[in-house]
Amino acid sequence: KAEINNAFYYIRETAREEGFGVSRVDLIALSHSYILGIPIVTDDSDMLLLAKEYEIKTFTSLQLLKILLDCGVVTLKLIRTIASYWVYLNDTPKSYRKDYKNLFNENAPS
Repeated sequence: KAEINNAFYYIRETAREEGFGVSRVDLIALSHSYILGIPIVTDDSDMLLLAKEYEIKTFTSLQLLKILLDCGVVTLKLIRTIASYWVYLNDTPKSYRKDYKNLFNENAPS
């Protein structure tokens, strides 16, 4: 717990110095990921940049869906449904269309 608290302090200071707009919850998640050596899933660009500063392995939502597809946990039909819902909510990840095409070899749902 002490290591995670120390990591939180340093990551928070880096976020402040670099002007990253991350929340306390984001910082807690990054601190745990850093100390425990586990990847984190996020589409938040500031969080991705901060994770890169500390060499924390990251996945975007689309990358996680691709892993789940490759493992047979989800179907491409379900991924299309999720992506369509993001579009409906007007909450698609950054580079959504390009990343979707690269990962799933088809045009992203609109």
